Amino acid sequence: MHTLLRLTSTLICLAALLWMIGCASTQKRYDKAEDLELQGRYAEAAEYYIKVLEKEPDWEGAPERLREAGNQAVVLFFDEADAAQAEGNYDGALRALDRLDTLLDAAADVGVTLDVPDGYAQFRDDVIKSAVASFIDRAERAERAGDWDAALRAYQRAADYTSDPEQRAQLTASQAEVHLRWADYDFGRAYYRAGFDHAQVAIDLVGPTHPVAERARAMQATALEAGTRAVAFLPFWRTEEVAREAPSNVVQDLNDVMQYDHWAVSMPFIAAADPVQIRRELRRLRYDREIITRRQAAEIGRVVLADYVVVGEWTEVVRKERNLKEKTRKARLKGRRATTGGTNDTTYVEQNFRLELDAEVVYRIIDPRTRREVDKGTVTAEVSGRVERAIFAGDYRDLDLSGSELSLFEDEERIATEELGDELVDTIALRLAERIYDRLLRQIP
Repeated sequence: MHTLLRLTSTLICLAALLWMIGCASTQKRYDKAEDLELQGRYAEAAEYYIKVLEKEPDWEGAPERLREAGNQAVVLFFDEADAAQAEGNYDGALRALDRLDTLLDAAADVGVTLDVPDGYAQFRDDVIKSAVASFIDRAERAERAGDWDAALRAYQRAADYTSDPEQRAQLTASQAEVHLRWADYDFGRAYYRAGFDHAQVAIDLVGPTHPVAERARAMQATALEAGTRAVAFLPFWRTEEVAREAPSNVVQDLNDVMQYDHWAVSMPFIAAADPVQIRRELRRLRYDREIITRRQAAEIGRVVLADYVVVGEWTEVVRKERNLKEKTRKARLKGRRATTGGTNDTTYVEQNFRLELDAEVVYRIIDPRTRREVDKGTVTAEVSGRVERAIFAGDYRDLDLSGSELSLFEDEERIATEELGDELVDTIALRLAERIYDRLLRQIP
């Protein structure tokens, strides 16, 4: 009982302390608001009064002071918007109106309604209509000058403020047209991928059924026809050390996954050279059993008419066993195979550990015309999983074991290692494909 009373007393004191801290903080905000108001900084003062009322809705004097300072700020914002409009500065006029409307909404959220000048709604509508017309004019002038970024910004500015759905749709179409003109400009400089991307933005803006989208798709087809590069993807090789250390399935599996899951997939601007012709050339030139050099890769690329050649090799596969746990299991020998002491009873060790496979593959992208290495990089991957196996000092086949016990000697480690090898291949293949495609596309403007 005494403990409960002490706890209750402590909680009451803590609550009182937090209340006093909160009151002190609110008082500081209120004092700050009064100070700003005396300086004629009415908008800032109003913001502080709003913070006071958000924290303490019943704070004495705060609603009245907010109304006084807020009304002064409204007048100043209105005058600023009026003056900016008279000068043709519609960005400034809209900025002032946005601040005015934000203040009105924030005050209303804390229960205070501020006054607005007579005819404010009509004035606001007139400013917005004039501003939208000005932004459209600005966009059209920028478009004629070939300043595509400025044109897009101005059209978007107009779209942000118009309340007419038809006008907003037209402004969106105008932005799409700018992207098509930009794409056409890019084509003139042989920037086919950039032009393709601008055409795609146009489609995304208006939707796939819009007439502009049909023109955009035609432009994309032109870009692909002119800009697509043929790439010879050669097999990834491996050092003898990697061949020894890696699970038996990973080296060949990587080439299969790359060929069928990645290189055979259609990618914009990348056309894979015929893999059958590549293999034929590898055999003919006797390059099918060794790591490919830059000169050899370039020679194959020229034969298969490739613009680029991708080649690489496994440089490292490291196998690590961690967190080994062991249990001694009882077993019996078959028939008369007695252990020392004349008994058939014996033991073997069951091991459980985390197997980690760390791999590293180096790739190179070569220009076959110049033999220049246009890009080179390293991709790594790490996978891990639990593995079980059994260890016996003699021949485990002499033990009388069940099927599940026998699998610990014959299958479990092999199957788990192969599964990790599959995971390793999938992981590193995806990373290789993403990296190599990205680097190839960088070669195409």
